[in-house]
Amino acid sequence: MESVFISGLGMIGSSLARNIKRSGQHVKILGYDPDLANGEFLIREKYVDELTTFIAGAETADIIFLCGPVDVIKRQIKQLGTLNLKDHVIVSDVGSTKSEIMMVAHSLVARRITFVGGHPMAGSHLTGARSGRDNLFAGAAYFLIPTTTDHAGVKTIQRLLGKADANWQIVTENDHDLFVGAASHVPHIIASTLALSALQTINSTDIDAKLVAGGFRDTTRIAAADPDMWTAIMDSNHTVILEQLTQFTDELMKMKTAIAQRDEQRIHQVFSEAQAIRKSID
Repeated sequence: MESVFISGLGMIGSSLARNIKRSGQHVKILGYDPDLANGEFLIREKYVDELTTFIAGAETADIIFLCGPVDVIKRQIKQLGTLNLKDHVIVSDVGSTKSEIMMVAHSLVARRITFVGGHPMAGSHLTGARSGRDNLFAGAAYFLIPTTTDHAGVKTIQRLLGKADANWQIVTENDHDLFVGAASHVPHIIASTLALSALQTINSTDIDAKLVAGGFRDTTRIAAADPDMWTAIMDSNHTVILEQLTQFTDELMKMKTAIAQRDEQRIHQVFSEAQAIRKSID
């Protein structure tokens, strides 16, 4: 029987477990999470077969998924390099940045251990095993960065998650980090700073903040996500994020200038171009 070890049983890790179970393959799922409640919930729901320690799970697994924050993933990869892993083990992760993780994973590749960087572009502001879903990855981009030319690890991951209906994308770590910086990381900063800025203004009025309209709620929804996870992301992708923040603030200052000058033509042009871009990705 094939053994899969999932370290980190929050939204993403528990959704992996759900999808591997529903695939109907002859697989035993081992799980580890520092929050015992996550593991106990998945045991009760029969998505995980056995809870174990990180070391025991890693050393008995055929496939390992590292599903913690980026800083934890990097630390665990280093730890895997000291363990007695199976000869043909496949290791993957779900970290939101890839360049630093792939660099750390070179130590495993040097030992002829197959490592596949991974990142499913799925999730929400919710956390914990109870927030996992069977359909979390359906239609979502799932990025994979292989370290072998035969893509053996890629094929195994895609087989295990065959029922997930993910949109598989093979990319480089550099392209990945540029893309997620623009599509995820900078938007999260914008949402968070907008929430802070707007609250200062709203609190200066006599109007209840809970009366804000849908536009504000939609724009700031992701600001409710896990601060620990996002702090690690900011550190791991800091070079890309800083460059893209400079680009964003340049555009913001251009818009501020147009408003100050009451340049209706320029304001309308920005809104029209933004509208077209937003419609093009639906």
